[in-house]
Amino acid sequence: MAHAHAVSIPTADELTLKSETGFAKLPLIGLVVGVLGLVLNFVMGDHHAQNTAYLVSYLYFLSFGIGAIFFVIINFLVRSGWNVAIRRVAEALMLTIPVMAVLFVPIVLGMEDIFHWAHPGAADHDPILAWKQPYLNSGFFIARAVAYFVMWSVIAVYYQRKSVSQDTDGSASTTRRLQMLGAPALLVMSLSATFASFDWNMSTDPHWFSTIFGIVYFAGSQVGLFAFMAIVIVALRNGGHDRGTMSVEHMHGVGKMLLGFTVFWTYVSFSQFFLIWYGSIPEETMWYATRFRGAWRPVSFALLIGHFILPFFFFLTRWTKRWSKTLVFGSVWLLVMHYVDLYWQVKPNFDADLTLTANDFFAFIGIGGIFIAAWGFAFRRHPIVPVRDPRLPESLSYENL
Repeated sequence: MAHAHAVSIPTADELTLKSETGFAKLPLIGLVVGVLGLVLNFVMGDHHAQNTAYLVSYLYFLSFGIGAIFFVIINFLVRSGWNVAIRRVAEALMLTIPVMAVLFVPIVLGMEDIFHWAHPGAADHDPILAWKQPYLNSGFFIARAVAYFVMWSVIAVYYQRKSVSQDTDGSASTTRRLQMLGAPALLVMSLSATFASFDWNMSTDPHWFSTIFGIVYFAGSQVGLFAFMAIVIVALRNGGHDRGTMSVEHMHGVGKMLLGFTVFWTYVSFSQFFLIWYGSIPEETMWYATRFRGAWRPVSFALLIGHFILPFFFFLTRWTKRWSKTLVFGSVWLLVMHYVDLYWQVKPNFDADLTLTANDFFAFIGIGGIFIAAWGFAFRRHPIVPVRDPRLPESLSYENL
């Protein structure tokens, strides 16, 4: 709910991060940590450990950029105003997509180790792989990946550049144009992100499939996105960098989105499980059977408790979404659970036993460091709030019921 009272809008210069701030130093810090982590990942352990650890962390950090694109285009599509003051956090996240495209190269180089169907002759004596071979083959896999990144990058760069150009001209036509493009952009993102999750995650077990899998990845990406945004918003407010534009109401709004998508993630994850359990087809149930055996069984229940029950009741109350410390605590918790969820999806397809390795850590800080560097570089270049967006006054006056 927004009230039409007068608001003061800081200038673009006041809302541009200064070089001495911690945010402005993120690109260099992230780059150093990222390069070091990637080097250590690819010099330690065997190729199998390196590649599988890399894939999990890659899917994790990629989800933030994908989630940000959905967030931006959906809010334009539905003509939402509350998010304008915090939208630049997501716009900078969108610009990590071209960098993630470069980081996809090690996955291509390690295809035969990561994807069983990519082994030469894998389909010769496997009727399921033979049937899927027109889709699951190296050439088409790489072509699809290129298409995904081109589409995502075009959408991300276009929306971000138009938003930034509005800081200068204040043109309301820019907002109208981005609203009109929202529907086709959403369709492109929905289809491409779904098939990307099939290609890069689900096909690590090529004998199993789920038509809900793409929605599960989307739900997780939104949980990760809003957890990341909540932490950044609190940091900007505590440092005074927002000049009063990001209020406790925006924190509350992001907290509500966290609660909502936590429930949505649970709904689609349970729907996938329930339909497969009820159908009781061996080829389908084996995916879950692996995850309810041995050391993976506690992880499955940890996700139930840690990714739904605890955060659901934690974010259900009003004050946990409005107090900085509780919002950050809950966000960090969900960021951890989001990683555990992807780890649980990917790793059992390679290892029947739960084995944490140094590669898991180095791949995480490696890709994470590069990701933070890319986000920090994009975020510091422009005002952290769209100062001349027509809906900014509405956003600054936003109040939760």
